[in-house]
Amino acid sequence: MESNQTPYAVVFDLGGVLLNISHTWQDAAQTAGVTCRNLPAEPTPLATLKLLELYQTGQLPAEEYLPALADFAGCDLEDAKDLHNGILVDEYPGALELVEELQARGVQTGCLSNTSALHWELLAGTGPYPGIQKLEWKMASHLAGLHKPDPKIYELYCATYDREPGSLIFFDDFPQNVDAALACGWQAHWIDSSKDTSTQLREHLGRLGVI
Repeated sequence: MESNQTPYAVVFDLGGVLLNISHTWQDAAQTAGVTCRNLPAEPTPLATLKLLELYQTGQLPAEEYLPALADFAGCDLEDAKDLHNGILVDEYPGALELVEELQARGVQTGCLSNTSALHWELLAGTGPYPGIQKLEWKMASHLAGLHKPDPKIYELYCATYDREPGSLIFFDDFPQNVDAALACGWQAHWIDSSKDTSTQLREHLGRLGVI
């Protein structure tokens, strides 16, 4: 390990950990303010559209994904883009302050997220997500060509940032992603997205002696 590295680095999933997101297409439509003729009244999980994972791993370009989403939801192409971006809601309270506190203590911070090119443009650059934008080591599924919980994406993260798996403290709201990280040697912890996430993160980091 390089001498200028702190003993641990903290890596966050984004949606459900630092970022409030829509978990159904109906919620995404409401966030975006678009009408979708084909969406039923009952909740439709995002994963119902199988092409979403292909888009999130860079295997499907937006030029093919958005028309498919428009057909699936029953809306025009422009509304389909808004619908997709309606998955993003807002940064959780306390996210920015936690990232800044970790960095002030000299702790490297990063993210490992299943996301897409359209979302990444907002999350990493132009959107209102200051805590996420301050993260130092960012890896996204659409750029890596891999999707959590594939072990290869955890291995790629370690290789990219020259980190031993045991030095990475990871938080995710999907148990299968936590289990995969643990199997790869990471220190991984589950976050319940239905409760205050900043409080949970601080409790874990406090017990680990990071903050």
